Amino acid sequence: MSSRRLDSLIEEAKESALKYIGAGPEDLEKGLELHKTIFTCDLFGFLPRTFSKKAQESIAEMIRNGASYQEVQPMRYVLTFVSSHIYDPYCREEYLKAIRAPQLDCTIMPIGSEKSLHDSLHRISWYIQLFDGMREYMTKCISVDDIESARKEGKLAVICNANCAPAQGGLLDGMDAHHWIDIFYRFGVRVMHLTYNRRNWVGDGCLEPANGGLSLHGQDVVKHLNRIGVIIDTAHSGERTTIDAAKFSRTPIVATHTTCKALYDHPRGKTDDEIRAIADGGGLVGICAIPSFLGENASVKDLLDHVDYAVNLVGPDHVAIGTDTGVICPPAPSEVSNTPPSPIPSPYSGDRWFGAWESAPKPSPASPEGKKSLALTNWPYFTVGLLSRGYSKEDIEKIMGKNFLRVFTAVEAGKEKPA
Repeated sequence: MSSRRLDSLIEEAKESALKYIGAGPEDLEKGLELHKTIFTCDLFGFLPRTFSKKAQESIAEMIRNGASYQEVQPMRYVLTFVSSHIYDPYCREEYLKAIRAPQLDCTIMPIGSEKSLHDSLHRISWYIQLFDGMREYMTKCISVDDIESARKEGKLAVICNANCAPAQGGLLDGMDAHHWIDIFYRFGVRVMHLTYNRRNWVGDGCLEPANGGLSLHGQDVVKHLNRIGVIIDTAHSGERTTIDAAKFSRTPIVATHTTCKALYDHPRGKTDDEIRAIADGGGLVGICAIPSFLGENASVKDLLDHVDYAVNLVGPDHVAIGTDTGVICPPAPSEVSNTPPSPIPSPYSGDRWFGAWESAPKPSPASPEGKKSLALTNWPYFTVGLLSRGYSKEDIEKIMGKNFLRVFTAVEAGKEKPA
């Protein structure tokens, strides 16, 4: 079946990126060739979504029968992130095109939820199914050696991240909390957020007005993650929580998908003090590709501006790109089902409440062209953009992937015991 629609989206994204990057023919050729040869890692990204006709019909039937948002949303998630491309030939074809277009060797992807243990276990089960069903093309990696093996086999290496430590409630005591962290580790999680946007038992998230730091329990969690060899992620954590985590951690920490607050004051960005604290411990800050976090009418130029700012502040050893984006593959034109509108989530449902986005500033406007230029499929043009700005081959290699390998190696070396 034809896949022209996804091809055209990829082409439109490329053309948009080239308008903003302003690279000459020589830099364009050199950058694209360089991208093919270096190790590349999205510090935080999502695998593609597809939606088969059968999946669309299943959702439509649920909605017609009066299913609530809480019933529809988990089913939509598993059908679009997992089942459609495992079982539908057309969706699989589109899915493979989507994971190959960025020419990435590795991606760090959230499989654990920010909401609850219950929700996390559901999501983890879905991704176990995905890794089993797509094992010819991707593999879950739990070590630096695994990543190298996946690259040699031509498979996408996937590192599993949890959007929150098991700290949202329902735990018996500190030992129970550590046991759940160990269980996440056994599932393959090697990167773990301390908080999402709200406060939990570990510390304050980035949208909490109090801006409290790590709790006593949070300090214990940091020590435990160090002991078992899990990378600490503070992308959604508040300023004091981030700085405290950098201070208490024996191994480098990361903020996988953020921006520089000095360039654009968004609560999900990091202050200079946070960025310095992360870098002082040998860690890494990933710049995201979300337009509303980067600035007004943001584009790939703004993403590169944030990379420049962070590099000028702490050096190229401590900067990466973590897009926080994915590719939504359009269904085949002949397979678009007449799906009725989805139920609207309550403000108190997990999907909205835990994000607390209503308390954040309204998103900045994003032009269609700028948004296209930030597409995940444009990773080769991120490399071109860095080259056109005068970055050396060595520094581009660091920013595009080697910095993560360095951090992961240091965290593995610092672990004291198996979970």
